[in-house]
Parts: sequence; structure tokens; C-alpha cells
Amino acid sequence: MHHHKRSAIRALAVRASVNFATRPAMAHDALTLAARWAIQRGDLEAGARLLAAAGSLFEYHCHAIGNAARYHHPAKKADFDSHIRIALEELADRPPVAA
Repeated sequence: MHHHKRSAIRALAVRASVNFATRPAMAHDALTLAARWAIQRGDLEAGARLLAAAGSLFEYHCHAIGNAARYHHPAKKADFDSHIRIALEELADRPPVAA
């Protein structure tokens, strides 16, 4: 993978993490875009992990509506941050899959 694509994926990881609590739609978009990149380069496993992370984000925010204490719970955010960071960094570090 070209260096600029790796950097872009890392930037998506940061965007997804930063916007997790306050702007979930932006975080979701970052994850789904990274998943699309992974699938386009033949890395279906990484794409599946990123889509799963996007689904988890959506589910978490649906359940969190109306429950502000849980919505902003630091441990919940830390768990999710580590999940998406690992998925995205693995994707950024993997070589392209040959077609």
C-alpha cells in the first residue's frame, strides 16, 4: 500500500476515535470508508473487521440514546477506541493482497 494511503487510513482511525462520542455519524463514515479501501485491495478480513466496528458503533449509540452517563462512559469509549484503532492500524500495516 502506498504511504499516502497508510497515512489516510491512520487519519481515519483518529477521526473515528475523536468523533466517537460527539459525532457518531462521522466516526461511522470513517470506518466504512476504511472498510471499502480494504475490500478494494482484496483484504476481506480487514474489511469485515472494520464493518463490524462500524456496526458496533451504530448499535452502541442506538442503545446510548437517553442514557447520558453510559453514553459518555470512559471505559466504554476506551474499549471502542482500542477496537477500531487496532483494526485500522492492522489494515494500514498490511501489504496489499495480490489479485
